[in-house]
Amino acid sequence: MIMEWGLKALSYGLIVLLLLGIFLTFKHRQDVKHWGRRLFLLWSFGLFLCIVVAYRDAYYLSVMALTDDSVTPGVFAADSFQSTVCMILGGINMLTVLSALVIRKQSYMKWMFVILAIIIIAKICIIEFSMI
Repeated sequence: MIMEWGLKALSYGLIVLLLLGIFLTFKHRQDVKHWGRRLFLLWSFGLFLCIVVAYRDAYYLSVMALTDDSVTPGVFAADSFQSTVCMILGGINMLTVLSALVIRKQSYMKWMFVILAIIIIAKICIIEFSMI
């Protein structure tokens, strides 16, 4: 029970920090010189948040339940709408970061940051509003 509340507190704290970081970056976007660093930081922080939330929601049990009927799935089934949409958005996240490794213009990385921020906010909304 304590671990469950700890994971919830950690995940919500990370969400607040991530949204605050996105907001502050947009607020001070004229001062940002290295968009690649911001992009990598946002991507890595978002990936860590995704792992914490998946563990919090016992998503690993949902994946195990696909092959073993005796396992009770987690909060979301592995073949649910939320899982499918977040998997597709996660793939787009990877493509944005990988494309920024190839196209190294600051203006391109700025737009990839914007796209990545929108995708991460969408994933947060999908998962957290589904919990209500």
